[in-house]
Amino acid sequence: MKLTSITAERHYFNEEPNGPPLRLLLSFTNGKTLRLQVAGDGQRMIFDSDPLPGPTEMDEFGRTELSDVTRDLFPTLSGLAIDRIAELVWHRTMVGICLESETSSSFYFWVDGDELHWGDSAALQSHDWLDGVLPSVTEKTISVK
Repeated sequence: MKLTSITAERHYFNEEPNGPPLRLLLSFTNGKTLRLQVAGDGQRMIFDSDPLPGPTEMDEFGRTELSDVTRDLFPTLSGLAIDRIAELVWHRTMVGICLESETSSSFYFWVDGDELHWGDSAALQSHDWLDGVLPSVTEKTISVK
């Protein structure tokens, strides 16, 4: 399956994006999707096939909007053939996913401190993990529905 787009739900305050995306929706050529978000404890990733919620007005607290961020944030992932999506585990907690491809290096999405993070192996390794222990890719494959 190929990754076709990544849509972000972002919070805007004073007309500017306020931090990283709140949720991401990965869309694939087979019409399936994978939604990524931070769990309520701020330390785990939740993934499912639900859609992103629509834009929300929050009066003086800003608003949320949806936008395709494939070209801006993930240009190397557009059209990438994904062979496997694996769990990324840190101290027995599922903190992210790993996109594995035979034609490209692995790409990671992970959660830490209430925020979504992403990048290649170098980005994952250079992230400031609390105790210096990197998460590991498990044998468990995530099914895209």
